[in-house]
Amino acid sequence: MPHGTMSSKLVLAFAGFALAGAPAGWAQEIEKVTVLFGASVSGIDRGSIGDSMLPSSEFPDRNERFTGFVFSPALTMRPYLRVVLGELAAQYRHAGATLDGGKERSTTFQLLFGPEFTKRFKRTTLFGHALVGFGGTQRSSIVNEHGVSENDFGVLPALGGGVDVNITRRYAVRVLQLDYLPGRMTRNQFGMDPNGSIIDRDVTSTRHNWRVTMGIVIHAGF
Repeated sequence: MPHGTMSSKLVLAFAGFALAGAPAGWAQEIEKVTVLFGASVSGIDRGSIGDSMLPSSEFPDRNERFTGFVFSPALTMRPYLRVVLGELAAQYRHAGATLDGGKERSTTFQLLFGPEFTKRFKRTTLFGHALVGFGGTQRSSIVNEHGVSENDFGVLPALGGGVDVNITRRYAVRVLQLDYLPGRMTRNQFGMDPNGSIIDRDVTSTRHNWRVTMGIVIHAGF
């Protein structure tokens, strides 16, 4: 995908600059606040496709690929500990159909909080976290000339980590962040069956999601 390729090249270019061009004597200082602005790719588990009202021709895969952004501020409590104040991620993909035959847009989001542990070196910071929050996904299409929709929502933990490469005192590149996001999600299905009866039901199942993030990290409050 062009957007993802461009983001990857930009992050790798910054990382190369940081590793090759940072002053040899430059030492890392401890910031009070970090803010991540990043691009992300997620694999979202739909659960049992057999329970879906959506047409398999438009939604054939159990694991769907979404692309979008991540915004994540964190407060440094100790040199080895940060608290993520609210990691907001939103991703999109074009799937499904509208009444005029156009492409519908599916959306997914995650809002997460929790501790993040760090190991600091001169030019890099390694981190790992155990976050928890909420997540949801919305999909819709047209079946038998009637609109149908699926809305998933539930509590969502995130287990993951990654590496930041320092460019300057105030800026770093998040070269890679990997997260595993399992969760117990409830899907609300709303639409109309072929007989014209309204369907409004909930289906709950365990989901196994993942997310890859890269971006720019701003350090503040020295």
